[in-house]
Order: sequence, then C-alpha cells, then structure tokens
Amino acid sequence: MTATKCGDPIFNIMRARGLPLTRETYLNLNFMGRPPAVLHPEMEQELPEELREPDDIPDPATEFDRLLFVLMQE
Repeated sequence: MTATKCGDPIFNIMRARGLPLTRETYLNLNFMGRPPAVLHPEMEQELPEELREPDDIPDPATEFDRLLFVLMQE
C-alpha cells in the first residue's frame, strides 16, 4: 500500500503535475475554468494557506499618508 498525501487534493494534483502553484491556477482548476470574481470568506478559508488573499490589504493612499506624516515629524 502506498502512502497518501495529506492536504488539499487540487493542490496535490498541481504539485504532482508540475503546474504553477498560483492562486489563479488553483481557482481555475477548482471551478473548472469559471472561478467567481470574489470568494466568500468561508471559501477563502478553505483554500490552501499559501493561496489565500491577505485579510487586510492596506489602502495605498492611507499608507502613503502615514509614511509622509512620520517623515515630516523627524
């Protein structure tokens, strides 16, 4: 008997076939070429950890303003 791999079956197939281990490839395989534009938060949590979107993406303008404020204080 052979050992079985643990984890997500789609991700295991991607590894075994040498496919790019990207979020886009995973979603296309998992949703048969028609991935949703936005994943429900529960679906996001079911993705392999390496492919999940960051929980909080900082607003570039806010981050720039914060950095500018810090620089001006020095």
